[in-house]
Formats: sequence, structure tokens, C-alpha cells
Amino acid sequence: MRKALSTALALLIFGGTLPATAEVYPAGSQASAEFAQQNLAGVYKLQKGFSSDRTVDPGFLRVALDTEGNVLLVHNDTLMGLTLQSVDTDNHSANLLDGRGGLATFKSVFGTAKLTLEDGTTHHAIFVRALAPQDIAVVERAYGAARRSERATTPATPTPAPAPAPAPVPAPAPSAEAAKAIRPSFDCLKASTAIEGMICGNAELADLDTRLADAYKWLLGVSDDPAVEKREQIAWIRNKRNACKTVDCLIQVYTDRADDLEATAQYLSKPKEFR
Repeated sequence: MRKALSTALALLIFGGTLPATAEVYPAGSQASAEFAQQNLAGVYKLQKGFSSDRTVDPGFLRVALDTEGNVLLVHNDTLMGLTLQSVDTDNHSANLLDGRGGLATFKSVFGTAKLTLEDGTTHHAIFVRALAPQDIAVVERAYGAARRSERATTPATPTPAPAPAPAPVPAPAPSAEAAKAIRPSFDCLKASTAIEGMICGNAELADLDTRLADAYKWLLGVSDDPAVEKREQIAWIRNKRNACKTVDCLIQVYTDRADDLEATAQYLSKPKEFR
């Protein structure tokens, strides 16, 4: 029996059945800092919860990097006591240590994020935007308040004062496209799906969403059978839009759909004798 088990394990290993080793980079490495900056940093809207028969709005989670490559998580205006241990690029996540050494995980994929604490508590969030200067200021205030609180509770010692705490890395100067206001056809603060999160994180896609919404309203106003148009729109959302996993895919399907609706609405706007 033992020999058979050993043989089976050997076949799994050398036959390539077991998953490949994940790409995990330790805190402080250039790879971990670059990955966190490009894939995790940003402003997230935490999903609402329920307590004592009332809705609880937990607010925002801001994720930034300081100059030493550590990930800073700020819930509203309070720094969470988590420090970066490593990043897992295959899993699109960061492994974090709490004050007691417990492991927490922050994962962000396709505009949705999940923070899982050591005790199993899970918080879900939707990506809202990249860090703006105002968000950096919130993180800096929270960081400073946390350091002052630590100094106030630490007994005085004759040791030299510590060096100033590293500030969050400022966001690069936004391009004209990045600086453009993102205004889709819906309220990004109420975004509840990965698709809506991606729309709220891309100005071009947000503009296409507004264009499509306008074209759809136009078509409903000139159609001989609006019920048919509504069914087709629902089918498009389910079968085309929701099948996308990337921003590029969404841009393409939104462009095609907007072109189609605008052409149809323009045709139906003509008098029947000229159609």
C-alpha cells in the first residue's frame, strides 16, 4: 500500500498534475513593491453590512505604499495595524501580518477585492479609483495619528528619537486621460459587481457606459416595441457584457453595442415611409 501511494505521488509530481509553484515575493523586494503599486493600490468601497436590523455603511478602504515598499491599509481615516509579509502574483494578493503575528490576506481581481483577517472575518469591496492627492493626504494623516498614538503609549527611554516615518509614495502625475472625471451612467459609490468596478476605474469605459445608456434611452423612445428592446438589452448584458474579464473586452463590446443601438435608433427615427 505504501509503495503504491509513493508511486502515485511520483506520477502526480512528475506528470505535472500538481499546480506549479506560485510566484511569491517577500516584502521589501522590488517585485513585491511594483506588484502592489500596480495591482493593489487604490480606493475601494467596502460593501454594506447589516446589524440589528439596520444597514451599516463601512465606508472606504484606501490601499497605498510607503517609500519602503510596505502596504498601508486605511479604513476611512484609521490606519489598520497590518504590515506586508509578501505578495502572491499568481493569486493577485498580498499576505499581511497583524499586530500579533496573525496572517491576513488582501486580494484584488477584476475590480473586486476581499480582505480576510486572521480570525476568518471577510470584508468585500469594489475598486472605485486610483489614489488621488486627497487620498494620499488621508493616508498620511492616518499614518501620523497612529505613530503619535504609539509614542504616547511607549515609556520614555534615553534612546535617540526614531527617524521620521516614511510617507506614502505620491501617485504619479496623472495624464490627461487619467485626470478626466469618471462619470458612468450610474453612481460608482453603489457599484456592486466586478464589471461596475472596472467601469468606475476607467474613464474611457465610463464614457462608453454613458454613451450606451443614452443610446438605449433613445432607442426605447422611438421603438415600435420597447419590450423587445428591453429583452435584447438584458440578453446583451448577460451574454456579452458579463462574459468580459478585462477592460479591453468591455471597451470593445460597449463600443459595438453603442454603435448598433445608435444606428437602429437613427433608422427608427425616420418617418415610416422613408425607412
